Amino acid sequence: MVVVDEAYIDFDAFPEKSSALSLLSTYNNLIVVQSLSKSHGLAGLRVGMAIAHPVITGILAKVQMPYKISSVTLDLACRALAPKRRPLIRELQSQIIANRSVLCSALGQPRLAQGGVGAPISGNAANFVTVPIFAHGRPGERDDQRALKIVARLKEQHDIAVRYIGRQASCEACVRITVGTRSEIQTLIQALEQVVSQC
Repeated sequence: MVVVDEAYIDFDAFPEKSSALSLLSTYNNLIVVQSLSKSHGLAGLRVGMAIAHPVITGILAKVQMPYKISSVTLDLACRALAPKRRPLIRELQSQIIANRSVLCSALGQPRLAQGGVGAPISGNAANFVTVPIFAHGRPGERDDQRALKIVARLKEQHDIAVRYIGRQASCEACVRITVGTRSEIQTLIQALEQVVSQC
């Protein structure tokens, strides 16, 4: 079995070309999983789907719990996937992709770079960006303790939540910043400029 997690596929520039769904007819051992949490804005619903060869879905049906999801959750998921909602969902996805570009540009400002905020890393095909934090005055030297302080101060002083992800592979001294509205991005950048000058 090969499982491809496509939780963030809708934030790719060309999701139709990037998705493994087109491979399902070729590989009967492939399972593609997708979520309504990210691109549909339904994180609280906790619903996703597995798309696979009928033999695999038959096996999955036999081993799942008898009450998979509530009827209310199922109704909301079906509404979210209804064809008439597609334009609204595509608009939401487009806004997030556009705002992600704005966020990446804003994070690349010289003041932040001089303050030790690195340029966004990773593929940028999600509803968040990953940013390394460097030691103050030592560009290129990642600083886990400083990253933790910045995360804490953003929360304490500005009520802005960014996530420290420094314990994940290849993410030493990194923070994860969720893409927000343009106004939220502006507020974040102003707060980040203040906080990096203090840490």
